[in-house]
Formats: sequence, structure tokens, C-alpha cells
Amino acid sequence: MAQTPLDSYDYLIVGAGPAGCLLANRLSADPGVSVLLIEAGGRDNYPWIHIPVGYLYCIGNPRTDWCYNTEADPGLHGRALKYPRGRVLGGCSSINGMIYMRGQAADYDGWAAAGNPGWAWRDVLPLFKRSEHHFAGASDLHGGDGEWRVERQRLSWDILEAFREAAAQSGIARIDDFNGGDNEGCSYFQVNQKRGVRWNASKAFLRDIRQRPNLRVLTGAEAERLELEGGRASALWLRWQGRAIRVAARREIVLCAGAIGSPALLQRSGIGPRALLERLGIGVNSLWPRTAIATAALQMIPGVDVAKCRTPAILADAAYLVLTSDPKTTSGNFFIDDTLLAQHGVTARVFGGPGVANLYFDDPSQIDRAMAVLSAAFCVPRRSL
Repeated sequence: MAQTPLDSYDYLIVGAGPAGCLLANRLSADPGVSVLLIEAGGRDNYPWIHIPVGYLYCIGNPRTDWCYNTEADPGLHGRALKYPRGRVLGGCSSINGMIYMRGQAADYDGWAAAGNPGWAWRDVLPLFKRSEHHFAGASDLHGGDGEWRVERQRLSWDILEAFREAAAQSGIARIDDFNGGDNEGCSYFQVNQKRGVRWNASKAFLRDIRQRPNLRVLTGAEAERLELEGGRASALWLRWQGRAIRVAARREIVLCAGAIGSPALLQRSGIGPRALLERLGIGVNSLWPRTAIATAALQMIPGVDVAKCRTPAILADAAYLVLTSDPKTTSGNFFIDDTLLAQHGVTARVFGGPGVANLYFDDPSQIDRAMAVLSAAFCVPRRSL
């Protein structure tokens, strides 16, 4: 990996977990662009990372884990729980239980039906297959030539087989694969291992491309805040080797710092709920003007020519896309709650999905009031989309 100066790159990727490692691989495949992958943790050279049972020595270890704790929960008799998040090259794929699980096809289809094109099961399945190196080879459901190794577990215990038989007698079918789009059944998990050794995202997506001259991987570098210019994230401030360093992005800054890290970085940059940021003494950054929100929303509607939809009158039957971060969760998703609008006498129908919410107004006169309410409550920079 090239040791180019830390001044500017085309792409800055914050977080070297599975998403960050994969994007570094795909983006740097174009030799005409430069990519900087930034990881707060160290290299994945700790021996316990690679031994499957070693997750017991990685979780809760500040060498490899952020060691977060949840807030005390009344439903747990006031207890706080450990919340492991990988702080090492490979991210959580270096410390987790190695289970390979895609999720339910119905969930993906539900997101697409909620107004999120590209999220249906038929859309994401080819992407899963492209990156997958499945032990059974290529098929309608699995890929055989990708980087992400998937194998059977190397165990079979009598007690587990007895449990599977008991489940079958109870009506829970024995299945061979949880990753066909329907997770119902009883089976052994497939795992991200190769010949009994953990196969993390660093091995999968970085190991074979480490000599690309247009890619640099920086470990031990913690992203502190985004620098905004004209409503656009133009640079990143990070702390590396005891120094504060500014790195400019000629094209994009991609946040892959996880369910806690990415929202935290946005909030430290003044992007988030106004009340929370002001309480923390951060303050809010530039608000979206009405036209920017409207244009972003219209871009999500198939068949709409944005160039012809610049005036408020056109927006009476259009969806507004509004992004807000939820301070009550660690999910990092964005949402807007229609109860906030209802409290101010605004009626809107809300249809959400992963990262977006579409607001539909039957009464065009409600639009101006809704925008005033949302602008007062939330801060979102232009380039968050």
C-alpha cells in the first residue's frame, strides 16, 4: 500500500470493518483514483483474532474492542450491558462469532416497498454472491469466486443433533442453509472461516490488494470531525500519532465507522438533533434549505425530472426526504417521527426504510408548517444523502 502524503485523496473511508474494507477494495480497483482507509484501532496481528475461540479474548479487550457499555436499563433491573464493537483492522469481523447470516428476504422486500429502490432481495442477492466464496461453489443463492470465505462449522456434537431432532419433532424443520432468504428452521450456522481459522474482512478484501499504489490504510488514526464547506463535507480531521491532521476529500467521504461510530462522528461535526448538540455545547451546522430537501426527495421518486420540479407548487404531491439521527438508539439509522409533526398540528403520512423517511401530505397547506417544524428541530447538511 502506497505511503502517500496525508494531504488529500479522492475518497476517504472512515472505519476498516467489513463495509470499509470492501469499499476500499472496490474503489481502489480504479487506478485513476486515490483511496485512504482510516481505522482507529491497530493491525489485526493479535493471535487470538485468528483462532475461532479467541473471540473470548478479543471482546472486552481494549486492544481490539471499543468496550462500550449500554445505559442502565430499567427492564434489566438497572443493569448495563457490554456492547462490543471492533476497534481493529477488520472491525467486528475480527472479534465476533464468525456467523454468516444474510437476513430475511421479506425484510429487504419490505424496505423496497417502503420506497427504497435497490433494496429488494432480488437486488441485494447478486451483491452477496459477488463477494462470496462459498464452500459449495456457485449456485443460484451463493457465489464461488468472491473474497468472503464461507464454510461449514468444524463441529458436530451428539447433543446438537439431538436438539435438531427434537426441533423437527416440534415442527421446526431441519434445513441446510439459513441464507436462502427464509431463515425459518434448525441448522448449524455457516461461518466466515478458512480451514478452521477466522476469515475477517481484512484478509478477504485487503490482503490481496495491499500493493495497490493508489490505496493507503492508516491504522491508529481516530476520526474527530468533518469539515463542512458550503454545506458539503470537504475534509476530515483525525488524530494520528499524537497530531491533529486535516485530510481533504476531492470526491467523497464515506462513513463506515459502525452503528455508534458514524452517528458519533456526525454529531461531533454538528450534524444531528439540535437539542442534543446544543446541550453538548457543539452547536448545529448548516441547515438544509427547503429547496435542498425537496430536490433530494424528488430524486428518490422514479420518473421525476428534478430539473422541472424546482418550485414549491410542484411539491404538493411529492415526498419530502428528511434525515434525522435518533439520540435514543445506537442503531445509527435515520428517521422522522410523525408524532413530532402531530404535536404541531401537522398531518402527514410517514413511510420509512433503512436511512430514509418519506412524508406525504394530502393537504398542500401543511407543507410549509411541516418544514418549519422540522427545520427548528433538526440539522442536516446538504451532502448527507
